[in-house]
Amino acid sequence: MNPSTWLDVPYSEKNAAKDRGARWDPEERRWYAPASVDISGLRRWMMSARIYLQVPYEEKDEARGLGARWDPSCRAWFISDDMDPNPFADWIGPTRRS
Repeated sequence: MNPSTWLDVPYSEKNAAKDRGARWDPEERRWYAPASVDISGLRRWMMSARIYLQVPYEEKDEARGLGARWDPSCRAWFISDDMDPNPFADWIGPTRRS
């Protein structure tokens, strides 16, 4: 299998991703967007669409409550670029990492 785009879909959002055309690869145990699917509806799960936040530990619950997600490999909170960044303005740093 050679999917066009790997996705990072939390279990709680798997049905929404499936409804938008995402598929599960049982061998890789990962979600992906087939080449035939319009990926615009899947942007929130694309690694390249992440905007990383600089959230102090004391404010992590607030960030989570606003919809930020934790990336354990980078040890940082992030939002996807399809989300309104205004509620996160205090945590958006000068650079965007992917």
